[in-house]
Amino acid sequence: MHLFEAACRRRIPLDRKALAVCENNYGPDSACTGAMLAGVGSALADEGLYPEAETTIRRSLTTSINYFGPRFSDTRQRS
Repeated sequence: MHLFEAACRRRIPLDRKALAVCENNYGPDSACTGAMLAGVGSALADEGLYPEAETTIRRSLTTSINYFGPRFSDTRQRS
């Protein structure tokens, strides 16, 4: 096992704990939760768990769009 793979395996449980803290303290629709979901999704993808990673990252994007608004997700509208 490479060091990167070992770090990813250790990172997933820590990222899930951080996500739980954000959800409990700031709510499921907070910017913190959106950021932590992105971290969990990234770690899952690094580990090769692509279906779960995709679901988690999509949830992160939805949370971020709901929090920051639709302009956040569409860079074409920026002037």
